[in-house]
Amino acid sequence: MKKLILFICLSFFFSNLKAQEKDYSAYTKDINSTINTLYEVISGPAGKKRDWNLFLHLYHPKANLIHSVRSKTGKDSLVFISPREFSETHGIWMEKNGFFEREIHRTQNVFGTNAQVFTTYEIRMTKEQEKPTLRGINNIQLYYENGRWYVLTVYWLRETAENPIPKEYLPKN
Repeated sequence: MKKLILFICLSFFFSNLKAQEKDYSAYTKDINSTINTLYEVISGPAGKKRDWNLFLHLYHPKANLIHSVRSKTGKDSLVFISPREFSETHGIWMEKNGFFEREIHRTQNVFGTNAQVFTTYEIRMTKEQEKPTLRGINNIQLYYENGRWYVLTVYWLRETAENPIPKEYLPKN
């Protein structure tokens, strides 16, 4: 009898747990929805909780986020982090300070299940901020499997005076 009651309780618990899971499939059905969600999920005012489960859903289990940093001596190096590490470190800062990343231009190439997207971004700390704090390019690789797109890598490089964004990656006015 005890085993039956335990089985019923566990079945109820796991069925409720499954019912609480969100359906994120609409966010990864095509490249456009995946890239748009990538920007939307990290953006928001100070104090706003982000949906980090949705953020993690966008990525392949072996995905990396990569950014280039320049030391005080002028040497460039790459920093590799997982999407989970990003959400646990950068995410705290974004939620505390506010962060709005907006795409201003995109080029995209697709071959079979492979996609490469150059997406030029602007970052503001508030939605009302007139001029961006910084700009750069996200180089995003995606993979299509099981009816959805997975982000494999996001490699971003910030614009600098020495390395301005080329005209072909800026909006045409």
